[in-house]
Amino acid sequence: MRRRSRSWMRRPCWAKALALWLLCGEPCARAATFELASDQKSTVTGAELCLGVDHSRPFAPDRGAQVVPASGGKPFPISGTFYPVVSVRCDAPRAEIASKWTFTNTRELRIAAGGAPLCLSARFMTSFAPLAEPYLSALGAREPGSSLAYLVSDLKPNGDIDTARLRKRPELVVSSCGRPDAVDFWVYDDSLGTISGPAGWDDQGPRARHCVTLHGDGSLHPPKYDAGQPVFVSDCPDLRSFDRASAPAHQRWRMSAGREALPVYRPAKPGDYFGGADGLPISLLCNFERVRHPARGRRGGPTRTRGRCRR
Repeated sequence: MRRRSRSWMRRPCWAKALALWLLCGEPCARAATFELASDQKSTVTGAELCLGVDHSRPFAPDRGAQVVPASGGKPFPISGTFYPVVSVRCDAPRAEIASKWTFTNTRELRIAAGGAPLCLSARFMTSFAPLAEPYLSALGAREPGSSLAYLVSDLKPNGDIDTARLRKRPELVVSSCGRPDAVDFWVYDDSLGTISGPAGWDDQGPRARHCVTLHGDGSLHPPKYDAGQPVFVSDCPDLRSFDRASAPAHQRWRMSAGREALPVYRPAKPGDYFGGADGLPISLLCNFERVRHPARGRRGGPTRTRGRCRR
């Protein structure tokens, strides 16, 4: 420790400033807190609905619970405390539901719940399966007369966990950040209003991008949306459309503050994009080869890359 401290003290000021900038991001300031309001209003009261976390309903997997990959991979244990992500009336905040979010510079969507900073997490593959029954119990979905009874048939039709559905549309929870069995990274698109997670691969094949979505009661026609209902992820609309109306209302969100920290993307005309107009990138097809400079002495010169490109 002494050696490291002395080494740090001997570093020039610019090196220290660069190291601190890399650690805390740009700018090195406290991230703004904001609410996320859905474009989908309550179909019961007409109230605006916000994204929240019910920290009065913590739940945990059963002791010794494991995630069992559908591909037959090696099971791994799951533990910890989780909280359900729910909708809440924006105009009537409740003490037991937190709704102030922050984005980190690594795109974690964080909230303070249960006395600690937690991350919005989507649990793909079979990672939500061990939480399904504790989740239903925490929300009281099995209680007589519960308005969330539809969750039982959605998550466990015929009494069995629908793993195929959970892979595509897992319910959202918050938990400790950086878990290897969850996805914590999100991108908010201000033009579309979507909050999307990354695409990728899991043990059952490729996985498309998923967007944060209100989980209304689809057993009713039209579906019912109201405060207290859970939130899940489902397939995103075309994220390159730059058309807010292309996403359904229950997938569109508005930030109350903090937009200045978001990256700005300017929609382009298709012809301009590939033509390089107005500073937009030019599409190039390149074939690269390694070549050597003309001989300089016995060993010749250093290698360099030469490419042949066309638009």
